[in-house]
Amino acid sequence: MHVVNNVHRGRPPLYALGVGVESAIFSERNVFRYRGGGPSQALAAYGGERFRDTGSWFNGRLARLNAVARDLGLGDDVGWDPADVYDYRALTSPAAVERYVLRHAGAGRPHGRP
Repeated sequence: MHVVNNVHRGRPPLYALGVGVESAIFSERNVFRYRGGGPSQALAAYGGERFRDTGSWFNGRLARLNAVARDLGLGDDVGWDPADVYDYRALTSPAAVERYVLRHAGAGRPHGRP
């Protein structure tokens, strides 16, 4: 699964990405805004084995979710790279992701490619 340019907001204990049985999550440039806690609040392992992140942010700083994943016993070889499968353009700053998602996500809102 490719999880790209999402905004997750909440308070611990709350996780945003759960690595389930037989899943392979490629997380890319997501924004996590949690009051309190740290990046470990963003990820949970539920029998899965593979997770990779590139460029996500936790409360405005690099999330370093690959280190969190390693601490959970997850490997980083998800077996694919989204750029090899389809064309897309990930937003490259937390402000751009939040602005786009909060403007376009949800029922009844206009959508489009960033």
